[in-house]
Amino acid sequence: MEKVPSKRALSGRSKVDRIGGGVNVCCDGRPVLKRQPVRKIRVRGSFRRIRKQSGTDPSRPWSFHVRFRVAVLHGAKIVFIGGYSVVEGSSIDGTGISSSADVYEFDPESNRWRKLASMNIPRHDFACAVVDGLLYVVRGKDSCREHILSAEVYNPETNQWSLMDCPDRHVLGDFAFSFKSKLYAVGNGSRFIDVYDLKTKTWEELDSGKSLLVYSYTVIRNKVYFLDYNMSGLGVFDLEENSRSSVFVPHESRSDSWFRLREWNNKVILIAGFRGYNALTGDLDKEDASKWTVTQIRPSGDDATILLINF
Repeated sequence: MEKVPSKRALSGRSKVDRIGGGVNVCCDGRPVLKRQPVRKIRVRGSFRRIRKQSGTDPSRPWSFHVRFRVAVLHGAKIVFIGGYSVVEGSSIDGTGISSSADVYEFDPESNRWRKLASMNIPRHDFACAVVDGLLYVVRGKDSCREHILSAEVYNPETNQWSLMDCPDRHVLGDFAFSFKSKLYAVGNGSRFIDVYDLKTKTWEELDSGKSLLVYSYTVIRNKVYFLDYNMSGLGVFDLEENSRSSVFVPHESRSDSWFRLREWNNKVILIAGFRGYNALTGDLDKEDASKWTVTQIRPSGDDATILLINF
């Protein structure tokens, strides 16, 4: 479950920093991390643009949305999915929301946008994950903030979305990931994980042992590392052993520092939710799993969404 970024964060400047073997991209106030060992460059622009010094300035093609989701297709294309925009004068209090079915793809290599086929159902606050090259979105909410109890799958080869059933589970929010050609959909506020097998096209239920309220996560090898509002430290769920544990997370002096997680070179990368802090990495499969290393990566935006891109 991600927090909606503030207007100040969204209206701030975007920046790309290439440091060592990584690239930290701040787009719409949300840093995106991609792996590419190239020369060091720096690019700046407004939140509506992503710019290369040698290229053009393609404006972001869709209207202002929040609560959208981001995924990576083909290992190199960033896909922006759904979300909602605020509609003035559309409800009793004078404001309402309009969920979107729009899907756009950004190619960092060519610096170009492309509109993909729209989802069948406009939705926001849904879970999404790429499994064996297919993009899945699960549940979410509509323009009336009612739960959507369905899923969809996108095939990039045909540029088509197909509706599919999913378990009827009213949750506070979902997140999803892939593991061994299976889709795992986790509902916040629930202890159960819904697992979809692509081969048999069936769902099964996995008991995590405790109700979850996760706001960031990443999967490395056979383990899910997650940050939960209701627990201290970094949670670890072993998908093969079906067991849970935790790892120490260093706290900044600010008590309100939220972190974001992602995988980088088979290590957990830990990025503070507020600008001005260097990211940390840790190899949590080693005996000294609580040992974290400071990196040179320092996002210029708040409330980061992190992606890895290989090309």
